Amino acid sequence: MAVTIDSRTHIVGDLMLISGTWENGDTSIDVSSHLSSVIMAFVAPSNAAEQANPIGVVGTTIHFTESAAHDGIWSAIGKR
Repeated sequence: MAVTIDSRTHIVGDLMLISGTWENGDTSIDVSSHLSSVIMAFVAPSNAAEQANPIGVVGTTIHFTESAAHDGIWSAIGKR
């Protein structure tokens, strides 16, 4: 299990958009190293057989369930 955060962030005022990947078995993504709060998060599987839902955010951690042996991408926007 390994969550990665892309080093190319996007800044709009006091907001930052970050993205990355998740691997099979991951069920949470901690973005506290980049964001102080999360406004919106998105998790998408890399395969149609996979489901990555429901998604919830607690503090600066994105939580999701996955149902197959695949990986995917994610993104989050929040306050720096």
